[in-house]
Amino acid sequence: MEFGAEARGRRFVPGVFGKDAHDDGVWAAAWCSGGRLLTGSADEQLKLWTVGLDALSGGGALSPVHLLGVVSVSTAADGSACASSGLDGQINLWALTDEGCEHTRAIDAGPGECWKIALHPRGGVVANGTQNGCVHVWDTLTGERTVSLHPRGGKFVLTIAFSPDGALLASATTDGGVAVFDVATGVVQSELGASTVPVRALAFSPDSALLGVGADDASFTLYDVKTGAVVNAFSAHAGWILSASFSPTDGVLATSSTDRQVKLWDVGTRKCVQAFGGVHTDSVWQVAFDSSGERLVSVGEDKRVQVYNALTT
Repeated sequence: MEFGAEARGRRFVPGVFGKDAHDDGVWAAAWCSGGRLLTGSADEQLKLWTVGLDALSGGGALSPVHLLGVVSVSTAADGSACASSGLDGQINLWALTDEGCEHTRAIDAGPGECWKIALHPRGGVVANGTQNGCVHVWDTLTGERTVSLHPRGGKFVLTIAFSPDGALLASATTDGGVAVFDVATGVVQSELGASTVPVRALAFSPDSALLGVGADDASFTLYDVKTGAVVNAFSAHAGWILSASFSPTDGVLATSSTDRQVKLWDVGTRKCVQAFGGVHTDSVWQVAFDSSGERLVSVGEDKRVQVYNALTT
């Protein structure tokens, strides 16, 4: 395992983990209320975990399952509501309680019409990217589609993300195009010529002012959301960048890649301040900070769910 310099006085260390948390690759993860974790896998199962001091516990499969595999999981800002999507074209909505996770609604997005999803930070709507280049937005109470957004080019939408303030929705496609929509009007606020290769990772900064874009050419670029100007650009990995997540409390960014690494970056200096190169043995599909910024999770094709804990100095 590789370690770099301390990030703003803190260092993250690997904590509890699930070595074979699922029966197949783990494709998605999100933090929920009570410090719990929701994970989704190619094994078609969605699991809820309790993160203890010494182990992950729980992990029972939720029902209904997503046929053909769970592609994406997203939670509201307070972790009390979540959504999941699968290759079966279904979006499942869930409510977190002290006792567990209750299924509240299923939305049929249509065959091949549902890929990555994003739940609005305050709940109420959920958005999904499609293979035909649209972004659909659904009312979580009625299950009705309220609007369809159309990024320029009509290419496969690989990933989407709401800004933390809920005002913006970003989408990224297989041809490298990134569009930023105004949520209230559905109008494109800006279009970023982010790359000429697929973009699989989008992450807004905690203040919603910056958008991080990770691409298949191993580049990661930070854009000013209002102007579309490049703020920082750097070569982040030795493979496709699959996921990115900002710490909500400081200028630290986590990225993951097909190169099997999880890296932490100081956004201001563009320096890699920590790298975990020996935790996963296959592609790392997702990284996510919790709401406190004190814990990070990574999940991968190796079936592993790994939690990292911040140490204070």
